[in-house]
Amino acid sequence: MKNEKFLGIPSANSDVAAAHSDGHLYWILTAGRGRMPNYRAQLAPEERWAVIHYVRALHAATKGKDRRDLQKGGDDFKPLYEPVPEYKETEWPKPEVSK
Repeated sequence: MKNEKFLGIPSANSDVAAAHSDGHLYWILTAGRGRMPNYRAQLAPEERWAVIHYVRALHAATKGKDRRDLQKGGDDFKPLYEPVPEYKETEWPKPEVSK
């Protein structure tokens, strides 16, 4: 059954999305594009990279590759370089409680 609610929104699993570089997809997640809002506040940079790797794995898995083929390579979806974090804090600051 076709969902008529989300017309005009391209699939993240399409060949068009697969043609974009990882950096371009990261920017789309960070800044938003078209009808897609940005996810800067909802996803930490490491989580945004994880989403990109998931989209790549999903695309490969649905284009005829078997899960075992993906597990054999191991590094097929590893980033070319370690992403630089946008922040240095390891945890969010706790709000001060006034008495």
